[in-house]
Amino acid sequence: MVVSLAWLASQVALASDGDVLDPEIWTVMLTSRPGISVITTWAGLLAVGLATWIGPGAMVFGAAGILAIAASFTAVGHTTQHQPRTLLATALVVHLLAVSFWAGSLWPLALASRRGGPTAARLVEGWARAAGWIVGGLVLAGAVLAWLLVGRLDALVTTPYGLALLAKVGLVGVLLGFAAWHRFRLTPALAANTPGSGARLAASIGWETLVMIAVFWAVAEMTSTSPQGEG
Repeated sequence: MVVSLAWLASQVALASDGDVLDPEIWTVMLTSRPGISVITTWAGLLAVGLATWIGPGAMVFGAAGILAIAASFTAVGHTTQHQPRTLLATALVVHLLAVSFWAGSLWPLALASRRGGPTAARLVEGWARAAGWIVGGLVLAGAVLAWLLVGRLDALVTTPYGLALLAKVGLVGVLLGFAAWHRFRLTPALAANTPGSGARLAASIGWETLVMIAVFWAVAEMTSTSPQGEG
C-alpha cells in the first residue's frame, strides 16, 4: 500500500509540475484505470488484514478481499487492450489466484516440513491434493491468456513478449517438476518419518522458491512490452 501510494504521488507530481498535493490531478489519477486498480487493491488488502485479525469467522470476508486484489489487475495491462475482454479478465483472475496459492504456500510448507512429524506430513499431503486442481486451473488460464494475447506462433520467437513468455513457460515446467518430485518422492518419505526427509523437503522447497522468483522476473518482462511486438 505504501509503495503504490508513493507511485500515485509520483505520477501526480509529474503531471502537475511538481505539486504533489494538486487536488485536481489527484482526482484525475484516482479515477483513471491505474487509480481504480490501486484503490481496489487497497480495499482487498484491508479486507484480508481485517479478516486475519478477526479470525476464522471472517473467512468469507477475507476471501472477498483476495478476489478483489486479483481483480484489481484487470483494470490495467494487456487484458484491457484485447478482446474478448470478459474472457481475458476471467482467465487473468483465475491465473492470479492459482499462482498466489502456489507461491504463498511455499514458505509455510517449508517451515512445516522442517519441523517434520505426522502433522506436517498431513499438511503437505493435503496441500498436494488441492494443488493438483489449482495448478491445473493455473495452466489452463495461462494457456487461454497466451493464446488470446499473442495470437500467432511466430510471435513467440520474434517479439520480446513471446521470448519472455517462453522463459516463463520453461520455468513453470521446472516448478511442475519440483511439485511432482515432492508429491511422489519426498512427501511419502516425510509421511513414513524417514530420517532427514523433512530437511530434504524443506531444502527442495527453498530451491523451488528461487525458481518461482525467476518466474516473477519473466512476468515482469512480459508486462513491460506488447504481446504483438513493437508498433
